[in-house]
Amino acid sequence: MIDRAARRPTTTTGLSGEDPTRPATAWVRWAAGGTLACLAVAMLLVVDVLPLDVVRFVAYWCLGVIVPGVVVLRYLRGPGARLLEDLGLGAATGLAIEMLVAVALSLVRLDAWAPWWPLVVYAALASSARLRQAVGPRPYRAHETPAQAWSLTATGAIVVAGLVPVLRRMPLPPLETTANIDRWWHAGLVEEMLKPGLPVDPRVAGELSVYHWFSHLHLAVGSATSGVEPTTVYFRLWIVPVVLVGLALVATLGRHVTRRAWGGSLAAWMTFVALDGGTLWQSGDAPGAQPVSFSPSQMLSLVLVGAAAIAIV
Repeated sequence: MIDRAARRPTTTTGLSGEDPTRPATAWVRWAAGGTLACLAVAMLLVVDVLPLDVVRFVAYWCLGVIVPGVVVLRYLRGPGARLLEDLGLGAATGLAIEMLVAVALSLVRLDAWAPWWPLVVYAALASSARLRQAVGPRPYRAHETPAQAWSLTATGAIVVAGLVPVLRRMPLPPLETTANIDRWWHAGLVEEMLKPGLPVDPRVAGELSVYHWFSHLHLAVGSATSGVEPTTVYFRLWIVPVVLVGLALVATLGRHVTRRAWGGSLAAWMTFVALDGGTLWQSGDAPGAQPVSFSPSQMLSLVLVGAAAIAIV
């Protein structure tokens, strides 16, 4: 006997009572995200980054971090329902794997192989139809309104624009500046990460570095993969994608915590604009309590902790 009630379609609601079966207004997401991406690229060109270096670094982030990270994430938990969540958590997953692989290879002096780890993911995709089916693209559901999508873009645009004076205060080599000479210490650590084996202290030949260097390892892998000079990666490029990923994760976390579509946009605004208060843009060195800082370790911590918080929630 057929249960007619069981055959009737049911209506499920998402956060804030939205219907996830509503057709996605994909153009809203892509237009908002595309606008922010164009602004980020324009900002890098304004601060004297060569167009080819921008293209190389974007290709590294897309093909070497985000895509393999999304594949691994989808394999472990299945596709997400929202594009922003998939990209943010996928990028965090890619960063975590990259750093773990790079550390492991450093222990056995095979550092040069670190940039090639995404090929393992691509080889698995090419050889397994089942894996391709499991992690393949799915239609996303647009729960946010156009106003919410563009408000998140506006927050990102404010942060990206605020980075211009910060980066302009740090001329690229061969120009030198005495403003915050600690920058050259960090640049030296990135250079050390490009050498085989465990890093040594840039100030003392042959002495192992006891400073925390996971973030510098990420910058070194980015330089080795993209072919961009490590000083350009450190003084210009690294902070833009890391900030944007952090923005996506904070928005995702806010949405999950508040269980409202507007919660993500509000959380991003409060974290990156209202709470920061422009401190970074005025001095170039925000206190540790500020969410946006030029410190690679602090910003990468924001990404990894944000992803962990989403998983816990």
